[in-house]
Amino acid sequence: MSIREAGNVHIDSDSLYLDGAVETLKRWRIVFPKDYAKANYYYGRQLRAAGNYPESMKCFLNVVHSRAKDYELKGRAYTNIAIICRLEGNHALAYDMFRQSADCFNALGDTIAYYYALNSMAFELAEQSEKEKVLVILNKIRNGCFNNDVIARTLETQAEACFMVQQYDSAILYADMLQKCGNTEPTGQLIKAQSYYFLNNKDSAVYYAKRVVQNSQSWFDLNNAYYILANNDGEAEFSAIQQLHANRSDIQKQIELRQASLSHAVEILILDLNKRPTYTWVVWLLLLCIIIGVPLYLFLRKHRLTKSLQSLRLEEQRQYMLKTCALMQQSTNILSDLCWNNYDKMCEIVNQNFLMLANKLKAKHLLNDKEIRLCVLVLIGNFSSKQMADILCYGEKSIRSIKRNTAVKLGTNSSNLRDFLLQMAAEDTNYRA
Repeated sequence: MSIREAGNVHIDSDSLYLDGAVETLKRWRIVFPKDYAKANYYYGRQLRAAGNYPESMKCFLNVVHSRAKDYELKGRAYTNIAIICRLEGNHALAYDMFRQSADCFNALGDTIAYYYALNSMAFELAEQSEKEKVLVILNKIRNGCFNNDVIARTLETQAEACFMVQQYDSAILYADMLQKCGNTEPTGQLIKAQSYYFLNNKDSAVYYAKRVVQNSQSWFDLNNAYYILANNDGEAEFSAIQQLHANRSDIQKQIELRQASLSHAVEILILDLNKRPTYTWVVWLLLLCIIIGVPLYLFLRKHRLTKSLQSLRLEEQRQYMLKTCALMQQSTNILSDLCWNNYDKMCEIVNQNFLMLANKLKAKHLLNDKEIRLCVLVLIGNFSSKQMADILCYGEKSIRSIKRNTAVKLGTNSSNLRDFLLQMAAEDTNYRA
């Protein structure tokens, strides 16, 4: 079957091509997640009706693991998984699956399906003799739901729960309430028959057991009813009991085969549940890495780029200042006192950064005029200590002393003084290349 043919299949419970649709859509489950989930759900129901519980379990697990955001479909799939667990006798696992289905129906907003799922949860808790938890769930249903079918199902669950914890009078009471709601299912009659049997009320037990025999098609119900009749009604139902025992060997074989299939299906579910936390942990770890890693990478990249641009900008400014210093040295008679007296004007003509640097040295670092002139000479460069002594009218020793003191005030050493001044001039925010 091609993908086009699979897409044209009308996916419902009566479709004859669901197996082919499932296999074809399996390769396209990411592209068509809803169709894949729907095909698996209906195919799983077909397999479950045929008694192939392991394969039906796989189909229902495909539904709950699909990418389809269909809470109704996933809720139904969880319900079918829970029913398989119930039939196998694993009531704790059945309770967990019914709880998952209740969460799906609650997210969907389907209150009726949600309350039915709560009823099923209460029944599984009753099987585990969790009486207090059963009452909490049933009270929640009674206080929140007014649908007659749901109320009837709640009464049935309450009756079954009371019978399981050997509160037979309460079980009979709720079974009566169930019948008053118009429910004619043999479940309530069987509960009453069994409860009267354990209360040693033989006449009532026989009466309701006969009604179960008349109304029920379930081998489980009939077997329990015939047991009551065989122990309380003498020869009245002897022929039916003989027929039941005659067929018992064949029925027992069918039960054993069915139980083996159910056990295999539950094993598949348990293996899937054991694998799921690891898979989920890996997914969450990847998501966490993406959530943290992408912004961090972008930030570091931006920071590195900004830093690189700043370094490039400072280097360009530094080279520009070096060229300016060389130009100033060549075009300015720095030895002239007149030039020093008109230093501000000279700076404005040649390069205004020298004037800004002088003002910064004076205001921020509290340098005097002689120290500022020394800094300018160092910045322009190519002057020996003797030349600077001649220019500033000091001795060479005095120049070295002034140079050391100036370096201390600026927080550097005399050997790095020129680089420090170049960096300071280059970092000036008013710089224009």
